[in-house]
Amino acid sequence: MIHNCLIVIDGSIELGVHDFSIVNSIVIVNGRLAASKDNRVSIGGSYIWAREGIDLPDKFYTNSSFASGGAIKGPKTDIYKDLYRTPLRPNLRAEPLGFKFFELADVGVSAKVHARGAEITSLGLLSPYRLYGLRVGDIVTKVDDTTIDSLDRLRRATRTAFVREAGTFHLIREGKPITRIVSFEGVRLP
Repeated sequence: MIHNCLIVIDGSIELGVHDFSIVNSIVIVNGRLAASKDNRVSIGGSYIWAREGIDLPDKFYTNSSFASGGAIKGPKTDIYKDLYRTPLRPNLRAEPLGFKFFELADVGVSAKVHARGAEITSLGLLSPYRLYGLRVGDIVTKVDDTTIDSLDRLRRATRTAFVREAGTFHLIREGKPITRIVSFEGVRLP
């Protein structure tokens, strides 16, 4: 049982079929929270926030509050009628409880998914990416030892490079592989 805790997850999570409870806790997920229909997890008296959305089975009964930056599917609350009310607040844009997760925009980068990695779509004037030779249109295939296959993977790899103060970025530019070392030394987050 998880009781009276603050749980922060930087990524998505799927609740499994193991028996456990989350009671009187705050859960912040920087991704998607999902549970299978066979789920045996119970959540009671807790505040749950998931950036990308919440997908719980219809029979997932709870008296917790759910908020999300995306859509919320389930849980049903009619079984308890007025005894328990489960507020469902989808499409929120605020950060929960003042938590701020690292974003590519924090270092002046926008990107989109590409079949071979993540394509840079814009760079801020003072972006470390720009200052160390990356360009709009470059496709990031790897950062250090992390293969880039999603924007979340690029965000996480950039965050790791930021914390380490530098990272080796493997790119495809105009069809040719190149490598750039990007330094984040002295860069301050907004």
